[in-house]
Amino acid sequence: MPAQLNHIQEFDEDELIDDSTSTIPISGLSTPLGLRDRFIRRLARLSGASVQISDERECSMSIFLTRRSSGLELDKELCRLLERGSTLDHDLGDRLIALYHSVHEYTGSMKKLNALIHSASTMTRSLPHLHVRMKPLLGKARFADELYQLICTLGFPERVYSTLVRAARTSRTFERLPSVHYFFTKPPQKRESVFRLIQFLNDRENTEPRPCLQRDYGFSFCKQREEVSCVKDIYSRLLQKVQPSDLHTACMSGELYELGYKNKVFIDAKNSRLMKNDYGNPYLGFDNVEGLEKFKDSLFKRRLRS
Repeated sequence: MPAQLNHIQEFDEDELIDDSTSTIPISGLSTPLGLRDRFIRRLARLSGASVQISDERECSMSIFLTRRSSGLELDKELCRLLERGSTLDHDLGDRLIALYHSVHEYTGSMKKLNALIHSASTMTRSLPHLHVRMKPLLGKARFADELYQLICTLGFPERVYSTLVRAARTSRTFERLPSVHYFFTKPPQKRESVFRLIQFLNDRENTEPRPCLQRDYGFSFCKQREEVSCVKDIYSRLLQKVQPSDLHTACMSGELYELGYKNKVFIDAKNSRLMKNDYGNPYLGFDNVEGLEKFKDSLFKRRLRS
């Protein structure tokens, strides 16, 4: 077998080479360049690669090019991700396989659907350069493009829901509602009964007020169900102009009618007697079971038929 000679040439400094003459230039070089070295240098410059020549002494020559840098303008982080054997590429592969199994295991469960959407959305946010990394990993650019678009579409609902929640948080409508955590972490005897009133107002067909509402918001003075509906209407209009905390303060001070009058809520003179409460009761204004002895019975003897 003929012997082989390997030549590797790399020159960083530019030299003046005129291939149209037989002159061997030496300008700027410590040693002259022969035709072989000049050829290697020229090929390396044109290809942007390191050139290795395996020279068989008889009559053949093998040339190997080693790419020094990518032709794409990629940042260092992306180049690191695309290196052969990169553990992050294994991470991408594992994510794609897990997503594939999640899609095929989906059976209509809302829990699995939310997990699937979250998984796809997380991939687009947590894996840097996802679209670019998928192409060398999958080997087919068109398939990588289609799969990337599918992943983005699958994860899109999570971004939509997040946007809707942020919009709801900034809505003035939600400023009228109490903090759920604040409300439920307090013991019942310290919870303001105004929130029971709001709950009662939202139940439009209900004309059976709770005992604490009879005591605190004048429902005990109602003799007919129509009057209950009338009082509910007054408080509904009042809460469109004031905060629940304002109504609670008026309840504690026995000034329910005055609050409505101050905020220009129309109250018929014959219904002014209904805008009173059991003022002076030490348990007034809170959702408790104390001080309700005379309000335990149903407001009306005859119950409505369901």
